Amino acid sequence: MLEWIKEAIHYRNEVVEGGEEKKEKTEELLRRYGEILEKAKEEYEYEPPGEYFKDGYNLYKRMSEDREAYVLFLKDMTVPPTNNAAENAARKYKRKNAQVMCFRSEEGRDYFCDGLSVMESMKAAGENVYEGVLERFG
Repeated sequence: MLEWIKEAIHYRNEVVEGGEEKKEKTEELLRRYGEILEKAKEEYEYEPPGEYFKDGYNLYKRMSEDREAYVLFLKDMTVPPTNNAAENAARKYKRKNAQVMCFRSEEGRDYFCDGLSVMESMKAAGENVYEGVLERFG
């Protein structure tokens, strides 16, 4: 699966950077994805996962249940192959949550998330964050 992921992301990035999209290559990657899931299914049916080694099984279950979501980046070139941007945005919230252990109220949590959203939007638009925060929250 790791080799398939590397190849699929490499192919997708080539297409986005100006390469030609090849329908047969896309179809071959999708076919191989299905074969990998079938092989995982056969192996897990033959030897079910133990109590302490369920990570691979859980990954297989997620990837087979949400099959279309996992290969959407191959079918729609506007969809990024990774969710790094979303994970980086969530990391700020998780770090703050770990520092204070919890928010005093759901309203406080919502204010924090709204503020993060406004600041990330300003960064994306190329605005000066300090001046933008002064203007909006002043």
